[in-house]
Amino acid sequence: MLFGFCTGGAAQDTYRVGTDRIGLLAEMGYDYVELPLGRLMQMPQDAFESQVLGTLADAGIACLRMNNLFPPLIHACGPQADLGAVAEYSCAAFARMQACGAQVAVYGSPAARNAAPGVSAAQAAADYCKSLEAMLPAARKYDVTIAVEPLNAMESNLIHTVDEGAIVAAKMNDPQIGLLADLYHMHLAREGFETLARNGMLLRHIHLARTLGRALPCPGDEEDYTGFFAALYRGGYCGTVSIEGHPSGDFAKQAQTALAHLRACDEKARLLVGIEENR
Repeated sequence: MLFGFCTGGAAQDTYRVGTDRIGLLAEMGYDYVELPLGRLMQMPQDAFESQVLGTLADAGIACLRMNNLFPPLIHACGPQADLGAVAEYSCAAFARMQACGAQVAVYGSPAARNAAPGVSAAQAAADYCKSLEAMLPAARKYDVTIAVEPLNAMESNLIHTVDEGAIVAAKMNDPQIGLLADLYHMHLAREGFETLARNGMLLRHIHLARTLGRALPCPGDEEDYTGFFAALYRGGYCGTVSIEGHPSGDFAKQAQTALAHLRACDEKARLLVGIEENR
């Protein structure tokens, strides 16, 4: 696996993009960073070029993935949805993604996608698919894959499990639409690792954090990262994995410890799967 870090949760810069963390994460040996697109789109062009593109170049690290697809004021689904605005926004957003080298946009954004009260689950899913369709021309133009992100029921009122996200991604049947699995949301939905084997061919990106406090991974915590990675490998997934958690205290120490721990668990998972495959 390639390991990255979602900078939005640790951001202290003006636009809360996390540009202040990029150099440090590169020094630690992370393979890439994942920036928050909705916040990045609030930056003037000169700030984007100097603070994002310039910092990435100076640090020598890639931005392969972006989360936080929509800013809060854009309504992508429901009666307030403006699909023309969604299409226009996605064109500008995906152009900036391409400039950064990012290839996957994570579509969580509960404020943009949540269904209005009284809307049926079927209608809510249909509205979500319409918002995906509105973004497809820009996704094709800029070669961006949109990853459907299942969110726990406390954050969103639709698409709570990997299985539910897979239904949407499969229904779209488009190479620019894929699926994300997040260990944190999976645990809150009580979804087992077997879903990763069922839906592995649709997966385009992975998020994880500790379930307890959405903290950064560390040795001895409550999570089975080795089992999680092994299930991903069995499902045919071998790609990017981003930590999307909330550090507290010494950021550098926690982020370095998390990376070392996940790489050790990944090594164990590959050995485990390799032993099983050789039998």
